[in-house]
Order: sequence, then C-alpha cells, then structure tokens
Amino acid sequence: MEIQLTLQHIGMQLDDTKKTFYTERKEPKPDSEMMGQLVEDFRDELDKLDNQMHSLRRGLRRMEDSLEIIELSEA
Repeated sequence: MEIQLTLQHIGMQLDDTKKTFYTERKEPKPDSEMMGQLVEDFRDELDKLDNQMHSLRRGLRRMEDSLEIIELSEA
C-alpha cells in the first residue's frame, strides 16, 4: 500500500513537471523573414561548394593531362 502511494506521488510529480516544462518552455517561432534569410544563406553556401567542386575537377583534369603527357614522353 505504501509503495503504491509513493508511486502515485511520483507519477503526480512527473505530470506536474511535464506540464511546467511544456508551458514554461516557449521556443521562438521563426518568422518568414528569418526563414528566407536562412534559405538564402544556405543557397550561398551551396553555390560556394559547387564552385569549389568545379575548381577541383578542373585541377584534377589538368593533373590527368599532365600525367598523360609525361607517360607519352617516357614512351
């Protein structure tokens, strides 16, 4: 009996804690301007990565071409 009352008491405390947590915790809701800025920043970062990728591919092609020239000159 005593254990059951203790468990009920703990359950009520948990319920109270949960209610307090969800009512007191208010996360800011992003406004459309902030979301627009985040999307724009994300697109800018994607563009930078895309440019870096193209630059790396060009560099790789130049290295491959140089290796082909070296191989041909050694043959």
